[in-house]
Amino acid sequence: MRGGLIWKLAARLAADQSGFNGPQTAVILTVFIIAGSIFAYVLIGFSFSSNEQTEETVHLGLNEASSILGRTSGMIGHGVTAEILATGDTPWTAAKPSAVSSTVARVERKRGAGSAELFVRKAFNTGLVAFENRAGVVDLSDQTQLRLWVRSTTTTAEGQLEIVLDEDPGCESPDAHAFLPALPADDWTLVTAAITLSDGVVSASNSSKDAVTCIGLGIRSDLTTLDDVTIHLDELAGAGEITRLVFDITAPTEGEPIDLAPPVDSDGNGLADPDGGHAFVVSYYDRNQSTRDLFWSAVFLGVDDEDGLLEVGERAEITVFLQGLADGTPLTNDEIFSLELKPAQGSALTLRRITPFTIDPVMTLD
Repeated sequence: MRGGLIWKLAARLAADQSGFNGPQTAVILTVFIIAGSIFAYVLIGFSFSSNEQTEETVHLGLNEASSILGRTSGMIGHGVTAEILATGDTPWTAAKPSAVSSTVARVERKRGAGSAELFVRKAFNTGLVAFENRAGVVDLSDQTQLRLWVRSTTTTAEGQLEIVLDEDPGCESPDAHAFLPALPADDWTLVTAAITLSDGVVSASNSSKDAVTCIGLGIRSDLTTLDDVTIHLDELAGAGEITRLVFDITAPTEGEPIDLAPPVDSDGNGLADPDGGHAFVVSYYDRNQSTRDLFWSAVFLGVDDEDGLLEVGERAEITVFLQGLADGTPLTNDEIFSLELKPAQGSALTLRRITPFTIDPVMTLD
C-alpha cells in the first residue's frame, strides 16, 4: 500500500506543469531511491539463487563425469564349439522306403562332397522322413541351437519341417527337436533353430542332448498334397555359442566408489533377480534382442580393502553370463553385440564387439 501511494504521488507531481519546489523534489528523489533499492534487492536475490542452482548443477555434472568406468584389459569370450552332427556326404536311411528315396547329391551341395538328398513322394503325409545313425555320440551340452543348410523344391511354412535328435539309433522317439523356419522354394537357406522339446517352446535339457546318436528329418504337416518334393540337407551341427564374457574394470580417479555387490539368480535363468539388492546393472544388445540385467560376478584383483566397493587404485574382473539370452538367439559366430555397464551413479560404459567366424573354447574379442 505504501509503495502504491508513493507512485501515485509521483505521478500527480509529474502531471503538474507548474514546476517543483524543494519538498516535492525531495519526495520524487526518495521514490526513485526506494524503487531502485527494491529492484536491486530482487536482482541480487535472484542472482544468489541462480548461482546456487548453477553450483548444484556443476557438482552433479562433475559427479556424473567422475563416475565413468574404466577398462584395463581386453575382453575374453568363453564358449562351446560347433559340433558336426551330419556332413551330408553319405546317404541317410529312409524311414519309409516306399514313400522316400535317399541319395547323395554331388552337385546340389553347400559344403563338403555332397548333400543328403531326400525325394519325398506325394503319398507321404507326416512323420519321420529319414535319419542318420552316427558312428559315435555327440555331446550338445550347453548348446541351444542347431545350424544347417537346407533346400526344398517347394515353399514351406514355419514349423512344417523339423530336425529331430535322439540318443537311441533310428530316431523313433526323439529326445529333442529343432523346428525350421519358413523356407523359399529352390533356394539354399542357412538356418539356425533352437533345440527344444516337442512343444517347440521349452528348451531341451542337457540330459536330452549330451549323447546324440541319431539325427533325422521330420514333416509335421503334409508337404506333398500336390506333387513330389525334394529336400537337401547339408552340414548339420550344433551351432556353437559364447556362454560368458570376461573383462577388467577400474574406478576413475577422484570419483565416487562403484558398488559391486553381486546380483542373485535364484531361478538360474541367467538374469539377476530384481530384488537381489545389487546396484551395478549389465545389459546386452544385438540385432536380435535387448536383454537387461544379466547375471554377473566380480573378483577383485590385486589391492582390495574387501568392502565390495571399486575405488581408486582397485581393479575388478567382471564375468557376464549369457544364459539369459533367448534360446533361439544366443551369441554365436560373426555377430556384433554391445554390453552396457551401468553403476548406481554416473555414466554407463558401453563395450561393443564382434564375435569371430569360429567359436573356440577361449577367444579374444578385441
